[in-house]
Amino acid sequence: MSPQQMILSLLDKKITQEQIAKYVGVDQSTISRYAKGQNPTWHIAEKIKEAFEKLSKVEATKTLLARTGRASIKTTNR
Repeated sequence: MSPQQMILSLLDKKITQEQIAKYVGVDQSTISRYAKGQNPTWHIAEKIKEAFEKLSKVEATKTLLARTGRASIKTTNR
């Protein structure tokens, strides 16, 4: 999956360009350019991949919690 595809996928999941930019460490306008097809440097492409993986997991957890009617996950120490 290309950086552009990862960004567009996150945007489809209602994650904002600002949120993506925060995880990547760039300005929102930079994320906008990447979403339109500009190629990032290798280093930034890796950051986009990390953000995609992390934000996708967060979004999946939110979806699961919404479906089960739980507001949070409780953990216990054993």
